[in-house]
Amino acid sequence: MQADYAGAEAHFLPADRFGYPNNNGHVAIVIHKTGGDPTPESVEQTFLVKGRSVHYAVGQDGRVWQFVLESSGAGGNCCAEPGYDPFWDQYLHEFRDLNFCTISIEHCDPTRDNSTPLTPAQKDASFKLVAYLAKKYTIAPDHIKGHNSIDPPTLCPGNYPWDDLWVYLKGSIMDLTNPTLAQYFTATSNDKWKCKSTGNVVQYAMLQFYRSYGKDAYCGLTYLGLPLSNEIPIEGHAGVVKQEFERGWLCYDPAHTVDQPPGAGSVYVMHLP
Repeated sequence: MQADYAGAEAHFLPADRFGYPNNNGHVAIVIHKTGGDPTPESVEQTFLVKGRSVHYAVGQDGRVWQFVLESSGAGGNCCAEPGYDPFWDQYLHEFRDLNFCTISIEHCDPTRDNSTPLTPAQKDASFKLVAYLAKKYTIAPDHIKGHNSIDPPTLCPGNYPWDDLWVYLKGSIMDLTNPTLAQYFTATSNDKWKCKSTGNVVQYAMLQFYRSYGKDAYCGLTYLGLPLSNEIPIEGHAGVVKQEFERGWLCYDPAHTVDQPPGAGSVYVMHLP
């Protein structure tokens, strides 16, 4: 079985090591550090002994190993502990177990306190993997979190270079600090933009796709235009919605029951009628 990510080696764990064969679509990426495991090989052995898992591990030499298919839930982000980031509230209410809606990346660190800086090769591999996952699953930067946002007492992910990651991702994700976008939209919450002229709302996965679509100019505003409708359920496809924009339609269809565009994530541009 091949790895989902072209830059990864496939080292899939037995299914009973994660136990979430049918995840409900990824809404966030969770960054981890290993706290003592120095290589992907040692991470694999730890998982086999302790019955834990993540989707990917990034070695200090830049190697990326995949342990769990992206279509399945891994076993590293279960339960929110006291003091967790309120960001997770809506997903805890919907999914209860955050393994059902997150994708996890471990970073090998030989120190118990996760204080070893990422090597240049590890940092480059990590940023490329995060960018790939964020694009594939239309995950915005504010949905990329550390493990300590779920379990505050943990030292995971230690000194992960967040500021450098944001700079790396910044060029392809638009937000309302951009004055041109702010002319057309206002934020009604972290995950909803309301169009000032049409009154329609772009939200959740559709919004994340809109903010990055095209990867240049003003992303969705440039290539799709303004929203002409709110989300519309598609009859016969539970949980699937479409939304009309000035230059086309988007479809939220995580399982690809309406269409199967090659390489698409949860949201894609629909065929012309």
